[in-house]
Amino acid sequence: MNYFVKLGESYSYLLYDFARWLIDEQIRLGNDTLYFCTREGEFFKQVVDSINTTSLKTVLLEVSRMSTFAASLETPSIKSFERLWRQYTQTMEAFFKTLDFSIEKVEKILNKYNLNRYTVIQLENDSIRQFFLDKTLENLLTQHIIKKKGELLTYLDSVGINQNNKTIAIVDIGWRGSIQDNLAHLLSKTTILGYYFGLAKFINEQPPNTKKIGYLNQLSCGVKFLTYVPIWEMLFNSPNGSVISYQISPLKVNKKIKIEENAVFEKCTRYVQQGILKKVNLYQNEEKNPKRIIKILKKIYLHPNKKLVRMYFTLVHNEEFGKGKDLEISLEKIPLKLVLSSVIFKKKRILLKNILFQSTWLYGLLTNENLSFVNYYFDYRLFK
Repeated sequence: MNYFVKLGESYSYLLYDFARWLIDEQIRLGNDTLYFCTREGEFFKQVVDSINTTSLKTVLLEVSRMSTFAASLETPSIKSFERLWRQYTQTMEAFFKTLDFSIEKVEKILNKYNLNRYTVIQLENDSIRQFFLDKTLENLLTQHIIKKKGELLTYLDSVGINQNNKTIAIVDIGWRGSIQDNLAHLLSKTTILGYYFGLAKFINEQPPNTKKIGYLNQLSCGVKFLTYVPIWEMLFNSPNGSVISYQISPLKVNKKIKIEENAVFEKCTRYVQQGILKKVNLYQNEEKNPKRIIKILKKIYLHPNKKLVRMYFTLVHNEEFGKGKDLEISLEKIPLKLVLSSVIFKKKRILLKNILFQSTWLYGLLTNENLSFVNYYFDYRLFK
């Protein structure tokens, strides 16, 4: 048996409980359809389908932040863009990638204000403000927004979502529910219920027609498992690429699949998910066991398997939305000499602390450096 399959089997009760919660919530509310957002939703749908014995219908919703953001805008105004800029510091290039709009189309306008694709957007800069108030730019982006709205609405209608829906329920991994926000701005008369593996603190004002619930947020100390989220994205990822746009005639979902991004999926994630799905339907007659759930969460997040950690630190993340580029999860080495000297010297302790807390997964970093015993300190201090 593949090593990671066995590891997935040991995680299966956590995913069972998550799926059971999703199903029970829909039964309680009387919802007959549950939509699962790509990418992680593809796996969540498989888990729910494995245990679902009700009449609840599950539908894959092929969406992304990039495919929904431009379509969600009313106007191409600074005020509309601010919900993006509250989350990201962007260059002009990253901004137009986020809109799925070719920056080459606005290079002359950029030059007019002595700006370029590498200019960082800072609204206190008068030239940048004037650029975004430019009428030619406004006309170009208005046409783009109209086009994106039409494409997205056509796709949504094909899966049963339109302006006539009073309520729809969607599932995604988290962390702030940006896709749900985008859909809510587009479908202003529809109440959108969002069910997530976990939710972080919101940055933007929430649309009035949304409600969001996080699975981890319902557990004691559950939100403490959200400090480092890429490990959850790695375990629940899909190899089928990120949605970029929609083609209307014939209707087609355009995706971008990257070999580098899928490398960890093929070596590790695929097998972890196989292990989860192998055992997830064995718990139907068991009572809910919160202590068991927390134990599995800690096993993955706080006291991780070293082989899993090594896979994690080779990840490549698609961050074209927001940051405009792929990001590699780098492994910051911890010199033994630094660890020893930090016991005596304050400056060395500060340097060590900076290395540790700049990591995208502190507990994985310590495990990789054979310092996993330190994680028991965090377990005691943070996860009482």
